Amino acid sequence: MTAAPPDSEAGKTKRRRVSVVFLVVGALALIAGLVILGSRFIHSRLSTHAPGSGAAPTAAPLAEAVPTQPVAPRLTEHKVELRSGMTIAQVLTRHGFTPTEADALYEQSLPVYDLRRLRAGQDIRLFADTEGKIQRLEYDISDVQYISVERRGGRFEASLKERALVIQIREVWGVVKESLILSFNELGEEDPLALAFAELFRLGRRLLHGPPPRRYLQGRRRKAL
Repeated sequence: MTAAPPDSEAGKTKRRRVSVVFLVVGALALIAGLVILGSRFIHSRLSTHAPGSGAAPTAAPLAEAVPTQPVAPRLTEHKVELRSGMTIAQVLTRHGFTPTEADALYEQSLPVYDLRRLRAGQDIRLFADTEGKIQRLEYDISDVQYISVERRGGRFEASLKERALVIQIREVWGVVKESLILSFNELGEEDPLALAFAELFRLGRRLLHGPPPRRYLQGRRRKAL
């Protein structure tokens, strides 16, 4: 038998070119198929949503409702100065409370503070809504603390609250002429500061309140004699 002649370089190059051509044609055919499928899919989607196509358009999902915080009603403040002998029931009934509501407010506030301990000369702060109905009551227990009673539906809720303190350092000076309290008052300060000053330095009653009346001294002399 005669051996087959070896492939020449020209034959190998020709076969490579043929392979490359087949690969390029196959890739182009695949791309064309994908383009045709894509166009058909888009056309079918457009025809589905077109008017008169018989298919109802898909409703867009409704946005989830976000709960809103209720707006607190605007309240108007009324100050009532307590006179001697005035009770909490009298104050409330004069400002629209029924006797039953006044009793309920007192009873439901009693675990927090006894409103029968109101002091003459102080103020009760009443807060009314736009219709004139009292929604909140405030009363100062001390310079810092106060009780707040709010209407909550058919009940009243009482709580003790404190004001934010503002600390200021001031320098005052003067001469104690009659009493420490009067001297502090002349400087524009209140009695509690004079009492705290006296407690801090353990000052005697004579310096704090001043000397006793003259007739009292004369009476003591006569009694001593």
